[in-house]
Amino acid sequence: MENKRQAGLELVMRLHVTLEQAVFVGDTPKGKLNIIPITGGTAEGPCFCGKVCYGGADWNTVLPCGLNHVFAKYWLMDDQGNAVSVENEGMIDWQNKTGPFITTPRFSCDVNGPYAALNSGVYTGELAPGGENAVNITFWRVGE
Repeated sequence: MENKRQAGLELVMRLHVTLEQAVFVGDTPKGKLNIIPITGGTAEGPCFCGKVCYGGADWNTVLPCGLNHVFAKYWLMDDQGNAVSVENEGMIDWQNKTGPFITTPRFSCDVNGPYAALNSGVYTGELAPGGENAVNITFWRVGE
């Protein structure tokens, strides 16, 4: 954690995301497309605490070179009903590494709500396996 602070990164939240079995769409012009449904999970951290909501998904494309392009879109909700939309994207090399992998998250939420600060800034993420049918994701705000 100290190394992250020294690098100018501020912890935003940690997610544990549960997943369903991938649905194979087929061979597309970009590669083999799988859609991995998101079934829920938890979100905890200094900037947000709540749950990962059911219904999002990761559009995961296995490229001809063997890399996976991940593009997940889902939402979080706190106990008061405030929602945060998340888009998280990255290139993953599952064949040569077990993680964590670097991703680029983007957040959208009510500009007048308690999480309005998430609408701006630069963020980075770390994605790692989180057990059977799950991943762990840590989001950091990049300091200025």
